[in-house]
Amino acid sequence: MSECNANLGDDVQILEVRSNQDDSQINSEQTPSHITEKFFSEVPFSSKCSAAWQQFKKGHGPKTGFAQCKHCSKVLKTSGGSTKGLLSHLLSAHQIVIPTTSTQSSKRQRTEPSLDTFFAPSSKLEATEMIVRLVCLDGLPLIAFEKSKDLRRLMNRAWFNVPKSHNTITAKLIEYCDNIKKLMKAEFEELFKSEKRVSITMDEWSSISRKRFMNVNAHGENGKTWNLGLCLINGRATAENCYETFKNFLLTFGISIRCHVVAATTDGPTVMKKMRRYLECEHQECQLHGIQLGIKDVFYVKKSKDKDDTIEDPDSANLIDYLYEADQDSEETESDEEPEADNEISVDLTYHQLTSLIESSPLKLSPSVKAVVGKVRATVRKYRKSPLKDEVLQSYIKADHGKPKALVLDVKTRWSSLCTMLDTFLKVFTQIMKAQIDITTMPNLKDTAINFSDDERQAIGDICDVLDIIKAGVDAIGRAKSDLKIAELVAKFTIVRLSDIQDNPIAKVMLPKFKERYNARRTELSDIAMYFHDPASYEGDTRLLQLTLESLYERLTSTPELSAGTDADSDRTRNLALTETQTTGRATDKIQQRTAGESSKRNNKADLYEFLNEKASPAEVSQEVSTRITLKMEMNCFKQSGIKGKTLEFLDSAVRTVRPSSIEPERTFSTAGRTQTKIRNRMGPKLLDAIVVLRYYLRSKKQ
Repeated sequence: MSECNANLGDDVQILEVRSNQDDSQINSEQTPSHITEKFFSEVPFSSKCSAAWQQFKKGHGPKTGFAQCKHCSKVLKTSGGSTKGLLSHLLSAHQIVIPTTSTQSSKRQRTEPSLDTFFAPSSKLEATEMIVRLVCLDGLPLIAFEKSKDLRRLMNRAWFNVPKSHNTITAKLIEYCDNIKKLMKAEFEELFKSEKRVSITMDEWSSISRKRFMNVNAHGENGKTWNLGLCLINGRATAENCYETFKNFLLTFGISIRCHVVAATTDGPTVMKKMRRYLECEHQECQLHGIQLGIKDVFYVKKSKDKDDTIEDPDSANLIDYLYEADQDSEETESDEEPEADNEISVDLTYHQLTSLIESSPLKLSPSVKAVVGKVRATVRKYRKSPLKDEVLQSYIKADHGKPKALVLDVKTRWSSLCTMLDTFLKVFTQIMKAQIDITTMPNLKDTAINFSDDERQAIGDICDVLDIIKAGVDAIGRAKSDLKIAELVAKFTIVRLSDIQDNPIAKVMLPKFKERYNARRTELSDIAMYFHDPASYEGDTRLLQLTLESLYERLTSTPELSAGTDADSDRTRNLALTETQTTGRATDKIQQRTAGESSKRNNKADLYEFLNEKASPAEVSQEVSTRITLKMEMNCFKQSGIKGKTLEFLDSAVRTVRPSSIEPERTFSTAGRTQTKIRNRMGPKLLDAIVVLRYYLRSKKQ
């Protein structure tokens, strides 16, 4: 047995030496037959293997990388699985030709697709659209097209040349935006020809480069919206200047405020309220802003300026001053030790005292809310500032909820963040208490437990119940397809839900404030919308409603004046009209002198026929009387049968364009704020306007 192993070792060494030589063929006669048969085996037929292996045996073990010919028993080297040597041996020694139709050969012959095959030849317009999408939708900075070699190489593969300067790209964006605005103007012309009208939402905004802009949005039926862009306000933002800027901006789109705009929706600043005196259309104040003021009336008490009304009780201090004192998020550190001010929270008012306080003074709720919310905020701040404490808390949250859940800190300017903070706190309240026990027992942390009684937990739940109802209503009013009818129905739903939980002391205070703030911004347009929704259940004065509809119809059907010329243009037009009048007057005098002799010869018969024609003809009905009669008839028919006439259909279509909130300009300002950042603060007004308009246009087109 040892002799056989020695002979086997000698054979392996001989094969290894010969494999390193240039001649890859080894004479199988020098190899013992029992060794050859032992280390070579048949290759099973497979579509994945080359057909050459059917003429050879494949080696394994010490013979791995070799093949033995079935015809002459020669051993050939097949390094890396290559069959090139096998095919050459079959052709030269045995005149056998194996066609290269196997999978491996076809893979070898198949060429990899080049990058050009992924891009079809593009025109210049498609190239511009691609750049517009990259800049406006994806937020790619213009300098990237100039500096990024990889981006330029990739886009050059798409069969068009990228401009080498970002100024050229800026010009292309502005030109593309101007073309889109021309399409909008043509769309408005077709809309007005089909007897449709639009409404406007607008607001004022100051950019990071200290420039004032006005965003204007036009709204049609069924949630159709056109973002007209950002208009630069030159000079002071007074009511007169804002109105002139707004009027001239709409005229560039062929929109007349008096004839084409049903109403303009704005928020409640003083300058927007003063603009109401200049507007030639209806004015609707933002209902969402009014709801926010109602929430502030309940949860945030303002400091009194009168000395006699000074609050003596220290617990009655302003909730804002308490919740947002000294340590803000920007000043938070990662220290594991908490300040003493956060650990020593004294609560002087219980939930039962809060209820009695509401009964005595409904508007003094904020000091009581302050104690409960202040403790929640101190607890959230404690875990947000310390990674070690938050790690302990998240371990319990993952074990119970299956995934981490971060605590949320409310923001001073957003009341909805208060609801989010309290709701998240209640969901992980049990885990917070468990983590608090572990943290207080840690020797390296000096922490004081913040405990919550059952009454305090119920107070937090009551706040969440009230804010959840209002938050659902705000989300519904703020939708793109929301109109005055939806706002009215949402307000009724909110009032009913708040009335159902009057055992909740916070809801008892919130209900009258909600009604007060909502009704303060309610206009006659809301009555019209509810009348068209259900005329049978309309509870208002029908005569007053008819007069309102008549006035609105006469204004919207009047002849538009779409001239936005200068004073010089007005003077020139006035002079041309005067010259034409004088020329016509002189011609008329000559005709009268020539016919004076003939008119005196008129006989009594002609005078009689003229008298009869004048007195016997039916009296003409004025347009005002005709509109009043038509409206009265159509309103009676609509109340009885539910069928709207042509006039009521026109007015219903017009009123459905009015938006109850000015949330659309706020969305535009968010986009503009993300576009013009501190890094891109030198962006010009035209480029900023183009990006805002094109982003909204492309997103709406995609949807």
